[in-house]
Amino acid sequence: MSCLYCSKKSESFSRSVALGGEEYHHDFPIDDLVGNAIQVFSEIYRCSDCDSIWKIQSRGTGDPRSTYPEYYEQTATLLKGIEREAVVQPTLDNLLKLGEISMPYDFRTSVLDKLKEKEKQNLIRLYREQKPDLDSSIKFWLEKWYESIAPEEFRRFKEDGFHMGANSIYALPENSKIISSEFYTLEDFVIWVEEGEDGRSYLQSLNHKTGKAGWKTDLPAPFSGGMKLPVLFYQGGYLCTLHGLQMGSEHYSRLNRPDRLRVYSTDGELLLEEHLSWKAYEVISPEERDYSENRTVHNFRVTIWDDSLYLPSGHSLKAFDLKNKKEIINLSLPDGHIFSGKLQIDEDGKILAYTMKGFILFDAKWKILSSWKSPYHPVFMDSNMNVFYYYAHVENPRTHVVKEFQQKMESGVSLTHFLRTTPAPLPNGYFVPFAYDESYILNFDLEIVKKIPYTCTDTLGPHALDDKPEPTLVTENRLVFCEDYKQIRLFSLEGEEIRVSPSEVPFVNLFTFDGKNICFVQSNYTGYGVDDNYLLTLWNPEGQEINQVKLRSLEGFAVSFHGYLIFKYQSELLCIDLFKGI
Repeated sequence: MSCLYCSKKSESFSRSVALGGEEYHHDFPIDDLVGNAIQVFSEIYRCSDCDSIWKIQSRGTGDPRSTYPEYYEQTATLLKGIEREAVVQPTLDNLLKLGEISMPYDFRTSVLDKLKEKEKQNLIRLYREQKPDLDSSIKFWLEKWYESIAPEEFRRFKEDGFHMGANSIYALPENSKIISSEFYTLEDFVIWVEEGEDGRSYLQSLNHKTGKAGWKTDLPAPFSGGMKLPVLFYQGGYLCTLHGLQMGSEHYSRLNRPDRLRVYSTDGELLLEEHLSWKAYEVISPEERDYSENRTVHNFRVTIWDDSLYLPSGHSLKAFDLKNKKEIINLSLPDGHIFSGKLQIDEDGKILAYTMKGFILFDAKWKILSSWKSPYHPVFMDSNMNVFYYYAHVENPRTHVVKEFQQKMESGVSLTHFLRTTPAPLPNGYFVPFAYDESYILNFDLEIVKKIPYTCTDTLGPHALDDKPEPTLVTENRLVFCEDYKQIRLFSLEGEEIRVSPSEVPFVNLFTFDGKNICFVQSNYTGYGVDDNYLLTLWNPEGQEINQVKLRSLEGFAVSFHGYLIFKYQSELLCIDLFKGI
C-alpha cells in the first residue's frame, strides 16, 4: 500500500478516539497511513514507494483538569523543506537550521548520537561557543557528551571566566553551608554556618582583609519552612538572628512564623533572647474589595533605635533596653491595632508607631496623642500619613485628601491602577509603579509630578512569584527599577532617564552598598549544565559600568560599604574587590 501522499496527494491527517473509564492510551495503526513504512527515527517514517517522509505522533488530549485523557489523537504530517532535509541528510549544519521547528522530542539527540564521531570537532566547537539560542535538548546532550570525552577540559572550561579577581580568605569545614552573612563594620562580618549531619550551627566573625577569625558563638536552628526572611541582620549597632518555627498553616507555608529572636552585640555577647508572638495572615480580596487583592500580610520586623529594641508581641508593643538587658515597655494597643514592628522617634521625643492598618502617635512618656486605623490593609504608609492601597487609592487621614489613580484605555474605559510593588520614598515624594506599563512620581501632596511609561516586576499581585526582592532602589541621587525579562532603568530623582539596559533574564537582587553605586544580580543560566550561574553588575551613579563578575554561587553573599564582595564556593569563602583596577 502506498502512503497518503502517493494515493491522495494528502500532506496531513488526523483522527481520534474517545477514551472511557481509566483508559489513557490507544494503539493506532501506521500501515493505513504509510504502507510498508520504514522507520527512520522515532515517530518519523519513510514511504518505500515515493520516499516521502512522515512525522506520525499520538497523544492524549481533552480537558486538562481530567485525571485521564478524554481522547487519544493521532496526527500525520508530511515533512518538507529543512525538516525533510534534516531527516534525509542528518548533518550538524542541517540540524542547527531547524532552529525552533517542532520535531519528535528525541530527534535532535538521536541525530547527535549518529554524528558524535564523524563531526566530533564541530561538536566540541559548538559546545564551547555556548550559544544561548540552541534547542535545550542539544544543550543538554552537548554538556553530558563533552564531560564524558574530556572530563578535565570540561572542568576547566566550566570554571573559566568565573570569580575573576577572587581571593580565598577562609577555609570552611567540609559539608558545611552558610545560612547568611552580614557586615557590621567596614572590614568585619559574621557568617552563620551550619555543618555536620546534626546541623550544628554557629556565628563566626571574620575580617575580610586578613581572613582572621574572631569570636564564635553557637546558635539554635534558623527559621525555615516559611517565607524567605533575612534570618541574620544588622541594625542600630546590633546583630539579630531568627530561629525556630511556629506553624501558621498546614497547607500554606507563608503563614509560618519565626519562634525566637536573638540579639547580639558586635562582640558576640548574647543580649536578648525573646519568644516571638508575631502575626501572619491572608487578606481575602472579597473582604477588601476595591482596596486589596488576595495576599499575605505580616509584621515580621523590629526597630532598634538608640540602643532600644521595639518589637510586636500579639496585640502589644514591647521594648527592651539592650544595654541593660531588660524590658522597659509592654503596652497593649487600643482598638485592635497590631504593631507592625516599624517605629520612628522625632527630635521632640514623639513616637510614631506604624500598625498593620494605621498609626498611633505617642508622647515621650508613651501617652497616646492620636491614632488612626483603616478598615483595609495598606501596602505602604509613611510619616507624612500618606496611605497607599494595592488598588490605587491613596488617602491621608491628617489632611483628609483621598485620591484614586486610573489608566484610560484606548477603548475610552478608565481602569483603576494597581500597584506592582511597594511605592519607593523619594526626598520630595514617591515613585509609584503601576501595572499597564506606567509609573508615577508624586509629591507629598499626592500630585503627579511626572509619568514614566515603564514599570517594574510584580511582587504584590496574586500571580506574583513568592519572595521576589524589591525591584526598586533609591540612592542619594538616583532612582532604579527593574522588570524581569525586560529591562533595568536608571533615572534621576526628578524622573529623567539616564540609562536603560535590556534583560532577557530575571533579576535576583538590586541594592546599593554605599548609598551611591548601583549593584544588581541577574540569573545567567543559559541552559548548559547547572543553573548556578549569576552575573553581578556594578554601575556608578551615571550608569557607567564599573565591574561585572560571573558567579557560580550566591551562598553567603554580602557586600561591604567599600565594595568588598564575599561568598562561599565549594569549601572556601572568597572575597572580590568590586572596585579593583578602577
